[in-house]
Amino acid sequence: MKPIYKIISILIFIFAGMFCLYALAVTSKKQAVAEGIATLSTPTFSVKSGIYTTPFSLEISCDDNAVIYYTTDGSIPSAEDYKYTEPILIGSPSGSIDVTTSTADIHTPQVADVIRAIAINSYGETSEIVSSTYFVGEQNFPCDTIISLIVDSDDLFGDFGIYVTGKEYEDWLTTGGDGVAPTPNYLKRGDEWERPAFFSLFQNGELSIEHPVGIRIQGASAREEDNKRFSVIARDNYGVGNFFADSPFRQEYPVHSIVLRSGFMNGFIQHMMQGRDVASAENMEVMVYINGCPWYITIAQEKYNTYYFESHYGLDRDNVVIIKAGYADSGEKDDQEMYDRIYNFIQTHSLSSPDAYEAFCNIVDIQSFIDFSCINLFFGNMDFSEDKNVICWRSRNTGAGEYEDGLWRWALYDMDLENLDYGYPETDINTFNLDTHYAGPAFNTRPLYKALKQNPTFCRQFVLTFLDLLNTELTLDAARAAMDTWNIHMELWGKSEDWLVDYFTKRPDKMREYLAEEFGLSGETAQLTIRTDVSEGGTISVNTITPDCTDGSWTGIYYTDYPVTLSAVPADGYHFVGWTLGKEKNYYSKDANIDYSLPLEGASLCAHFEKKD
Repeated sequence: MKPIYKIISILIFIFAGMFCLYALAVTSKKQAVAEGIATLSTPTFSVKSGIYTTPFSLEISCDDNAVIYYTTDGSIPSAEDYKYTEPILIGSPSGSIDVTTSTADIHTPQVADVIRAIAINSYGETSEIVSSTYFVGEQNFPCDTIISLIVDSDDLFGDFGIYVTGKEYEDWLTTGGDGVAPTPNYLKRGDEWERPAFFSLFQNGELSIEHPVGIRIQGASAREEDNKRFSVIARDNYGVGNFFADSPFRQEYPVHSIVLRSGFMNGFIQHMMQGRDVASAENMEVMVYINGCPWYITIAQEKYNTYYFESHYGLDRDNVVIIKAGYADSGEKDDQEMYDRIYNFIQTHSLSSPDAYEAFCNIVDIQSFIDFSCINLFFGNMDFSEDKNVICWRSRNTGAGEYEDGLWRWALYDMDLENLDYGYPETDINTFNLDTHYAGPAFNTRPLYKALKQNPTFCRQFVLTFLDLLNTELTLDAARAAMDTWNIHMELWGKSEDWLVDYFTKRPDKMREYLAEEFGLSGETAQLTIRTDVSEGGTISVNTITPDCTDGSWTGIYYTDYPVTLSAVPADGYHFVGWTLGKEKNYYSKDANIDYSLPLEGASLCAHFEKKD
């Protein structure tokens, strides 16, 4: 073949290849457009979401040869909306309002600019949507944390909106309302009732986090309220798998989902009781805006789901079983049967038997059940039972991890209906034996508790745990410390320092009284004082707590019926020598772990540590 023909053949081959690649690209683009997949680069805003003092001009640019369209009401932008041709003036649309004195609803004026933009070219190809929230001018924010949700209005208030009764219900109502009423949209659950939104979090005047999310209506009876609460969920298909990769709740844990829920006491209790053998969801006070309108002041809280137990307890989320109100959250028969084993066991065994109790301890984490019960009892929660407002969880399969033991544990959950009006002060409610308004018979009639109370080991552990809590986590000092770190405005929730002092001064004594009645304690209360001879030498554990002895000593109140368990734990570089009692110089015991029977006059014990050679 002549050289010229070879060159021509090569050129034909190259052009044919280029044509095939072009055809493939066009086909791929057409398919992407048909499926609604973003193919263009995302528009860029010249100014990020934030809180600004003066109005400014916002510029929007796009790398591709495309037209930019935008909206200002939260709706999804399209070619039918505003075409971007010049910078947009950003300033507070309706002026600021005092959200501390008004109840927000869908008629509240917009006080922040929300801009959503999309790029569209002549082929109908689109970019991803970019969204931003801008607060401009003087704003009277009632709290330090602001959440902005940008969501298409139809997804909330349209025929299939999750915030309203919906088309099906309205059609039924307008045609006479005969027969069974359709379920209103806001009561419906599941993936099909999740809607896309854009989330921005501002803390102390600065933008902290923003990305796409999904939202659902949250709660049970709260769904009937005018101002409905939301679950806010991160998913990979929204582009962000973790809601907070660097969580403002707890920096050491990523957070996958949050709930926006009302309830001062639920939030306070969960914040206050971190660190016990019961799951707790950290939370914070937030002001929520929807499409630039102030909606409500509420509590943003970690959401209990498989992601929560993965991040907090190191369990693979596919290895987590969650039971809500007695039913498997997964809907799986095997998961339900694992939980039902608890009640099948107590129906066929008497836990008064040491062998049966020991076997039951391989099904249930007893300390977790006790912690859960004591906390609810102290705070007068009259809206929980063994099958209402309760969450249990465990690993599906056992393994080497700390929480892969397959034991059922509890989580603090929905503790809002506490201290209801029973005709006497909230500090005096005997939550052991009082029938509830909403959750059935009294606590001490419930099957699991009754079965466990047959066992003397359980009774001792329950009583000592409750006394431990009353001496530490449930004191007035602990409550004040928790309130300081929670950073909430009590007055917005109808609470005050006077309430805090009154409750945490009176309630501990009442609960000691009720505890003695419930368990038939015949002894007296006495003071236990502990200290170390070398402050840096180690710590002392008392039953389930490790009191702070840095001020020299610690004193707690215990009934004399049960001996307390003391454990001396030396610090690095030290070893334990022995215990002395009172002013005695001879060692009472050289065992690091002792059970000590407290005399009526009380006692003081000192743990002695020495440096290692």
